[in-house]
Amino acid sequence: MNFSFADFGVLSRTMLGLTALAMAACTSSPYVSDSKVFDASPSVKRARFPKVQKIGVVELSGARITSRAYQGSADQLEYIASGGALLEKRMDSPIWAQAEEILVTPDAAILKGRQAMVKKAGQLYKAEAESTEFVIDGTQVKVEGPHSIQDLGSEKTKMVGVAAPLPAPSVPEKPAKTEVKKAPPSKPIAEKPTVKPAPAPVVATKPKETKPGPQTKPEQKPTLSATPKPKPPAASAPKPTTPTKPAAKPEPKVNRQELLNLMREPSE
Repeated sequence: MNFSFADFGVLSRTMLGLTALAMAACTSSPYVSDSKVFDASPSVKRARFPKVQKIGVVELSGARITSRAYQGSADQLEYIASGGALLEKRMDSPIWAQAEEILVTPDAAILKGRQAMVKKAGQLYKAEAESTEFVIDGTQVKVEGPHSIQDLGSEKTKMVGVAAPLPAPSVPEKPAKTEVKKAPPSKPIAEKPTVKPAPAPVVATKPKETKPGPQTKPEQKPTLSATPKPKPPAASAPKPTTPTKPAAKPEPKVNRQELLNLMREPSE
């Protein structure tokens, strides 16, 4: 078979286009659930989830659906919808479920991950963690892991198994800077000079002179009368500050007999 240059060009462009589509498929964003899909029209649902599999009262749809033997049994199968999956369980109280992947077994329907959500009896259950798992068993909905329950009538939401967010740390406000005016330097108070009391004037007191008593001179002519005794000089009271001169000693007594003998004329 002969290939022309034009055929080779067309083939090359085709291969490049397929490669681009494959890369786009690999880099496509992950599935995101939307609760509005539950109330969408059948045509909208089919456009989003083209593959459909009916299993009793359950209708499973998704971008892709595969089947395999359930627990190794050839008579029973389980189905997996992936790439975005939707489940509708038609009963008196219908149940809707949506997730990135849904597994349906003969016993229950299982969906897990943060995109998992279930709508039942006016309540919307939403997963709050990748580990959250929903199990639809008959008419019951069992939830394991952190999730929220929203009342579609009052729009009140209840958190289950979710830790309360920590409050943001409060940043202490910096106090406003207040300018402290410096007080003017105080002038040193001049100390008053201590006035020393003037010493009292010392009055020099002259010691009183004690006059000596009258001295008795020997009379030339002795008389028979006795010579009066000389009176002792009056001693002045000594003052504590100035010593006083000692009083004059009294003259010794004169022996009258000797005096008479001296006055007699000498005998031849």
